[in-house]
Order: sequence, then structure tokens, then C-alpha cells
Amino acid sequence: FVVPYGIYLSKYYLSAKNLKQRGENPQPMEKPLLLVLLIAFESHVQASLDDGWTCQAFVFQDDVYLRSYFNNEGVFDFRIGNGGAISSIRFCPNGYEELIAPPSFAGSTTDRVIQVVWWDFSLRTQEPNCDQRYNINQAGTGNSTSAPTMKVELIASNCTVRVYAVPQDQWCEALQSVMPGRFGEYTELTLTGPGLLSVRKVVLVGQSYFQGVPTQLSQSYIEHWSPFLRPVFDSLALRFNSTAQPDWYYRAGYNIPDYPAFPAPSTSGYATVYNSASLTANPTVSYVFGVKEPVLADTGAQFGTLVLNSMDFDQGICILPGLNPPPLSEGYVLDWHFAIYPN
Repeated sequence: FVVPYGIYLSKYYLSAKNLKQRGENPQPMEKPLLLVLLIAFESHVQASLDDGWTCQAFVFQDDVYLRSYFNNEGVFDFRIGNGGAISSIRFCPNGYEELIAPPSFAGSTTDRVIQVVWWDFSLRTQEPNCDQRYNINQAGTGNSTSAPTMKVELIASNCTVRVYAVPQDQWCEALQSVMPGRFGEYTELTLTGPGLLSVRKVVLVGQSYFQGVPTQLSQSYIEHWSPFLRPVFDSLALRFNSTAQPDWYYRAGYNIPDYPAFPAPSTSGYATVYNSASLTANPTVSYVFGVKEPVLADTGAQFGTLVLNSMDFDQGICILPGLNPPPLSEGYVLDWHFAIYPN
């Protein structure tokens, strides 16, 4: 499917049985099996960018980056982190100013990144030192244990990074023995248009268990956690008018709604963080998630709902598109397209 900014689901596109037939290990893994970087060249390329824009995909000090250029001057770069999460967005002209909230939460380095967070509210346990709900994060656990990253492909000729990962540990590791789960996750990130980062994310649902018994994920909420840095940004806009001024907006520390669950079709399909002191002089970042509900790939029937959530905290403003699907079992595939547009 080449349909931007939508969600598609299919059943048994790739199952655990298929993985076994291909010789891949469907059991939990302690460490990555394979890490490959394919680097064609490191010069600027235009790829599918607009006139005046070029890009570069490169490795620096063991980190993988995508960087946009306008008239040969670096504008924004994206550092691709563990599991295919986006661990940094920097504004190059201002001393590589960081735009994502600080990288540590309660000592964890796997929280303040742009990533998929998978909750299931039907699975809970009485663990006093944890959030008691099922919760697997793309980047890893609350103790900074990284999700296994199986393979990384860097394709410099069109400024693309592809990451294959297997998130499989509960955010609170004390819950792992009670409710283990597993997801196969493919993330493709490409710079395109006016320095826009186009992201495709394909997630294969593995088998989850509760107290040793195979179980469905019957009340899932699948969120794109995206924490942007305060005070670089102090406002959140859900719509701009014809003169490019926000006319549906909120201010951090004042009235940003906490998980309002706006139906995606009722929004403009994007949300933007910006600085109210100077909308044009300072960088903005827009998250484009679309306005269509998720559908089944084979029939086109609606399959759950897409919502826009948000929240703020002392160091950040969060844009949180989220999917509420019907019950999911092993073998379902989620194919999600979205874009992050810094400007």
C-alpha cells in the first residue's frame, strides 16, 4: 500500500509459523542476532526532495543520522535510535539545538524518544512497584534494557534507514514473567519533499501470555509517543488558518489537554509544536498522522479508531496519535504511515 498517513491491518500476513519455516527463532532473544549497515555513499543527494533540498544519510560515532540541507546548508538532522525509535531531532543552524525532550526519565534512556508504545488495559497484575498494565515500548524497558535490534540498513542513495527490531520486554521488567509479549517491528524512515521525514512502520503481533496462558490483546492502545522540548516549544497547534496563524491551539503549563482522545477525522490530520514568541523565527515540528480511520487491508472495513492525544510536563509537550483496535491475536499486522515535518 502506498497511501500516506493511514493505518492498515491484515491477518496472517506473516505468522510465527512462517517465521519458523524461514528458519528464524520465534523465541525471546537476549541480544540482537544481526546488525548490518549498508552504506552506498555519504555525499548529499536530492533523492525525492523538493528543489533546493538535499539530504545525507551517514554514521557518526556509531550513531545513524539522516540530515536535510537547503541550498547546501544543514537544516535538521534525525538520529535513529534503538529499535528504530527517533532519539534526537536537532536544528543545525542554531548550534545543533535539540528539539526532543531530555533523554532521561527516572534514569531511563528509553523513554524520551519518538517511539511506538503498546499498552493493553485488559492485562494487569498486582505489582506494587510498577504501573500494573501490559506495556511494551519500541526502544526498550524502564531500566534502559534495549529492545533487540536485528538489522539496520542505511541506504544513502535515497536517504533511507530501515530498522528491523523485536520489542519483547515489559516496560516494568518485574511484569515480564507474568505477561510476556513480543512484536516484530519494521521501521522505514526517508527524507522527502521539503525535508520531511516520512515514516512507515509495520508491526507483526506475536503471542502474548498472562500467567503462562496464551492470551489475546483484547483492549490495546497503541501510541506514537512523541515528546518535544520545552521551552524551545511552548505551544501546540491543531490547526492553522489561511494566513498561517494557529486558530486551534493550546499553551504548555496552561491548557494543553491531557489525553483528550480527539477522533482523528475531527482534526486536521496534524499537530504542531511551536514557540508563541516568534512563530516564524523559531523552528516548528509538525506530526502528520492523517484523518482516516484504520481499515482492514483485504476488505477496507474499519478496524478500530485513530485518536489524537496530547499532554505536557515540565520539560516537554507530547503529540500522541493513538490506535484503539479491536482484540488482536498473534499474526495480525499493523501498517502505519506518518510524517514528521520540522520547519
